[in-house]
Amino acid sequence: IPVIKDSGQRSGQSMEAFFEACARHREKSIATEKSQRKQQRLDRERNAARQKECPGKGARVYVWKKNEQTNGHWVRHLVMGEDKREDWDDHSPSQRRFESTRNIPHGEWDLC
Repeated sequence: IPVIKDSGQRSGQSMEAFFEACARHREKSIATEKSQRKQQRLDRERNAARQKECPGKGARVYVWKKNEQTNGHWVRHLVMGEDKREDWDDHSPSQRRFESTRNIPHGEWDLC
């Protein structure tokens, strides 16, 4: 199953498997972080919890789209430019996932 280059998703990887891999990466990252890095991560997470508007230039935003050519497999796409705000607004807060241990120091959002 094809995926988008540099999306972080591996070929054939489901959305669930992707987020499981992210959770493992997060655990490893947190286990080795120093106190300053930990404070920065916690600050990013607090800011993300209050995030009502589309994030600025620093944070990456990805949207998951169903690929009908591959029997409905979900594929992770990086959102750029004006599409970022539109896709953000199309997803409710419960459909937005923030990961503070990727794309440091800004973090990444997944819209799914």
